[in-house]
Amino acid sequence: MSWIAHPGNAARREQAELNWNRKIRIGNNTRSIIDWMG
Repeated sequence: MSWIAHPGNAARREQAELNWNRKIRIGNNTRSIIDWMG
């Protein structure tokens, strides 16, 4: 896990995880709305 040694990589990875979590949350919300409407 060499990215720990590089603050830039750690920050970029953290940001990527945040973006991924946001996408998953939006996807789940969209699916819930579709289920509710459907």
